[in-house]
Amino acid sequence: MKYRFVVLAGTTILFTQTGFAADMMSQPRMFDEPVAMRGTIDILTANNQVAVSFIESAKFYMEKSGGTRLDSERGWLPGIAVSGSLMQNWVVDNFYLFGQFKWVNSPTTYTGSYIGGTYGDLVQRNGATVINADFRIGEGFAVYDRAMVTPYAGFGYRTWARVINGAGGYREDYHHGYAGAGILLQYAPVDHLVVGVNGLVGGTFAAQMSTSTLPGGAAIATDTFKLGSRAIYMAGANVDYAFSNNVHVSTGVDYVGYDYGRSPVNGLGYYEPDSKTHEVTLKVGVGYSF
Repeated sequence: MKYRFVVLAGTTILFTQTGFAADMMSQPRMFDEPVAMRGTIDILTANNQVAVSFIESAKFYMEKSGGTRLDSERGWLPGIAVSGSLMQNWVVDNFYLFGQFKWVNSPTTYTGSYIGGTYGDLVQRNGATVINADFRIGEGFAVYDRAMVTPYAGFGYRTWARVINGAGGYREDYHHGYAGAGILLQYAPVDHLVVGVNGLVGGTFAAQMSTSTLPGGAAIATDTFKLGSRAIYMAGANVDYAFSNNVHVSTGVDYVGYDYGRSPVNGLGYYEPDSKTHEVTLKVGVGYSF
């Protein structure tokens, strides 16, 4: 975990120093618009770029039955995110598109119990791979010479491969889609710097968990369990600095929280219980505006 704080501290120093470096090294921007509109121009520039970010996601998952804890997974998963956004006068003024793909992978700490035991009797490290795809479509509105508000429709897909290790191990693959409505608020306090916050409320659909066997693991009867759809909540904050005409650096944090409802009981008498998932993702990246 040490490098996480080193990277974020380095990014903070970079933001502090690049204001001086950019003035000395890059060519000054040419604006046809009045000086008062430069903040809006910086927001539009930030919204027309592609970016790659190094990320680390803190995942917490808990299964319960009737209020009783059954098992949980938690841990930090490093990975990468690739994103692209566009804001142009196409169908409407400031037509907005956004897409992001995240991949993280790392062992997590499993806490559970042996058959007939209690929560906490069993603690081990399990493999985990999480893939997220998120998309937005909306329209931006300048509400001040340095601020913009962008309502959007959001949708996406999430998958988690949970590999339970050991002699009794097997694999669980969780999937769901989601859709909802959100809003993006952006403010440019000084030239070239854009601060943004966003939030979305929606619901999940097509949620399911599929089991599969592992070499040397338990000889289970594989199945797919349909999970109950529930609400999903997403929020984020981001700081973007254009430290040359096209090159941007950024840092931010994202949050997502959602539940899965209990599945029906299958033919062998098994079911997937209610669960909750919370994820917080830290990111530091570089982008190219167009």
